[in-house]
Amino acid sequence: SDGLYSNKVKAVIRELSTNAYDSHVEAGVVDKPFDVNLPTRLDPTFYVRDYGTSMTHDECMTLYTTYFRSTRNDSNDAVGCLGLGSKAPFAYCDQFTVEAYLDGTLRVYTAYKDQSGSPVFSLLDERETNEPNGVKVSMAVNEDDTYSFLSEARELYKFFNVKPNISGVDNDDVYFGDDKEVILSGSNWEFVKGDHQNYVIMGQIAYPLNSDDVWNWPVAKEDE
Repeated sequence: SDGLYSNKVKAVIRELSTNAYDSHVEAGVVDKPFDVNLPTRLDPTFYVRDYGTSMTHDECMTLYTTYFRSTRNDSNDAVGCLGLGSKAPFAYCDQFTVEAYLDGTLRVYTAYKDQSGSPVFSLLDERETNEPNGVKVSMAVNEDDTYSFLSEARELYKFFNVKPNISGVDNDDVYFGDDKEVILSGSNWEFVKGDHQNYVIMGQIAYPLNSDDVWNWPVAKEDE
């Protein structure tokens, strides 16, 4: 995981958030926002809590211990399909927590790197709960990175059709920008015009698109 992402803060937010989005799609609650806690210096904790399908104990143990293992290989409605995003926190930190709420049972897991650097995933606790189904992934954040998490979250979520419920930071600090201007769209994609950049949006994620990606200069005057 450590070598997969150049921007590790952005990767953690993106991967955990798209996993939450995918889970809501699976559960048929795509219009329901998931919860995100952004870290501050007083509470340097980042978490994403969805209200989707959740996972059994066996599914948790398999997913979090196997790369290229995914439950979403057969659907174009899902963003993820490679089984890498669930391990994204390891790109930033050595330990994170997973809470799986399923049918009245809460299972709490810890994921950490052992002394040799190998990842370990183990069950810490299992108890009854009244909380709705879903998964919560939490991790501690370096105090110096709290603004980076806020900045990357604002940039990421402004393209989400359903904005998450944000906690941790003041509401005034979370500004997602103006509504996007959609130029073209399809069943699962949009071409969006921005002030300084154009984007193709697939599965809520915005990918920058430059004119050089489409054609080579010079362009004939009549083709501009």
